[in-house]
Amino acid sequence: MYANSNNEEDYTSTENTLLAFYRPPFDKDSNLAFRLSQKSTSSNNPIRQVLIGSEQVRGFMASQFLGKFAVSSNVEYRYTAYSGENIGIQIVPFFDSGVIGGSEEDSFKRQMLSSYGIGLRIPLTKINILNFRIDYARTISPFITEDFAFNLTHFF
Repeated sequence: MYANSNNEEDYTSTENTLLAFYRPPFDKDSNLAFRLSQKSTSSNNPIRQVLIGSEQVRGFMASQFLGKFAVSSNVEYRYTAYSGENIGIQIVPFFDSGVIGGSEEDSFKRQMLSSYGIGLRIPLTKINILNFRIDYARTISPFITEDFAFNLTHFF
């Protein structure tokens, strides 16, 4: 439970993420990655509400959708095109989806947000958690947009 400095609002915030990876037997250097994420808050303050944006469903702006409950999923096939001593290069087709709303029940009544695209990953193999990333995403629903995203991130 959180309270602001003026103790005006107490609220609860939760975040749960499930990660799964599968390495196909025909390609030992590549893998299939899955992520399922759930976020919720009891806050009525828009600053504290959960969002779906470029990190959850690529192709949408970072804070384009706000609510109190969100679920998102990502599927990526990380094909390793090059694996060197210090860096690797991966080509990554992906599909993302998510829902968001004022409550859990409300979220699943709304239209699903979804996108697909392709990315380029340059993992730094000596620093095992850093990854340069560029993604191109095209949204499918509820409307069609396109977006490029550049990131220096940790692996999911």
